[in-house]
This record gives sequence, structure tokens and C-alpha cells, in this order.
Amino acid sequence: MDLNFSDEDFAFQMEVRNWIKDNYPAEMKARKQRSPGGHLSKEDHVYWQKALNTKGWVAPGWPVEHGGSNFTPSQRYLFDLEMAHADTPAIIVPSHQSGQRGRSLHRQWHQNLEHHGPVRGHDLLLGANQR
Repeated sequence: MDLNFSDEDFAFQMEVRNWIKDNYPAEMKARKQRSPGGHLSKEDHVYWQKALNTKGWVAPGWPVEHGGSNFTPSQRYLFDLEMAHADTPAIIVPSHQSGQRGRSLHRQWHQNLEHHGPVRGHDLLLGANQR
């Protein structure tokens, strides 16, 4: 078993690093670092989630058929490493639940993200009209 990173892995790591540099505003990073606990505004989170969604990286742990990123294990590790190193905001994704209800929540969450920005998992359970 070869546990070394490939040239493609390193290229992907640089893609992530450069994407963060181009899409994570310095003023948002400064607000996060100044805030106790790294808290950001809803607007900051909406911006970040939409940026990740545009790139196809909003749900790195989800299956591809539900909007996941299709990362290899090495890419997922390097993605998480670069996000942590840059101190980016957390990715807010409802947990992957099995069964029809889980697939329905994933589909609804993804549709809401595209149209309204990110939502919390309990917003899906309550319904959009009760937010």
C-alpha cells in the first residue's frame, strides 16, 4: 500500500489553498479571529456557504448523488487541512441520515442553499414558512 501523496494530490492541495486565498475575504477572517469563539455573522456564513457551493465543495462528506464533492480520501484530508490552516468558517451541513427522510432533507437543504443561502438542520424540520 502506497501512502504517499501523488502529484495530483499536491495539485489539488494548491487548488484549495489558492481558492481560499481568492474567496476568503481578509476582513471576514479578521472578524473571525477577533471574535470570542470565532463567531461570524449570518451574512458571513451565507457568503461562505454560497462560495463553497459555487465551487462544489459545500458538502465534502456527502455522497455525490446528494451534492457531495466526490473527493478521494487524500483530497478530503488535504481539503480539511487547508481549510483548518486558513481558519475558514465551518461548513454547515446537516448530517447525512439514512433512509428516505435523510435523502429528502439533503435535497431540500441543497435547494434552499441555492436559493436562500444556508439553513440550519432544524429549519428543514420546521419548514421554510416557520423560519
